[in-house]
Amino acid sequence: MTLEINAQVEDLIAELGTEIGLRPGFYEGLLKEQSDWAFLVHLQVVVEAAITDALVKALNKDRVFEHISRLNFDGRAGKLVLAQNLGVLDSSSINALRALSACRNSFAHRISNIGATLEAFGESLDATNKLALARKMGFLEPDDERAERAAGFPGFGAKLRQRLWFSTACALASLANAQLRTELVQLRRQQVRAERPSLGPSQESPRSLLDFVAKNAEKK
Repeated sequence: MTLEINAQVEDLIAELGTEIGLRPGFYEGLLKEQSDWAFLVHLQVVVEAAITDALVKALNKDRVFEHISRLNFDGRAGKLVLAQNLGVLDSSSINALRALSACRNSFAHRISNIGATLEAFGESLDATNKLALARKMGFLEPDDERAERAAGFPGFGAKLRQRLWFSTACALASLANAQLRTELVQLRRQQVRAERPSLGPSQESPRSLLDFVAKNAEKK
């Protein structure tokens, strides 16, 4: 991950962490979690705590905390729908969080997956489900999406953890500071455009910024 992207993500998560009681460095540390099962469970816990806190503040009534805490995460009467109705989260953020929830429901709810990997889970998905998940995460430009489909989603499983972590960070950032989230998304687009012309003919072009992030993370 580039220093500029890393600094912005850390700033956003640090601000959000103050609001929901995350200890410094906790969100960043999720990427170092050895178990993918634990990674998904912990990430979902952070999301639900953040949304609950945001909903209580939007309603300006501390006494509704217990009621909101008992709501399902998704569904017609769930936290995500309420967050959208109250203007707490936009549709792109909700889609990103639904991508996390879909993976958590399919992967982390099975105790047999405690020792399994997200990489294997991601690679086991067919092309239709890979595309649906990539769209929910919202980090592919139209050209990137077409390229991934044509190439058969190369390395989809290997990049899934990083993509979920990064897309969830951007969704949660809208709760802390919408302007910083907007700037982060703009930076993503700028780097996607900047990377492609600079690559030589023998180098493989990153399909998206998250591919770039994952590739740089592997080098560390």
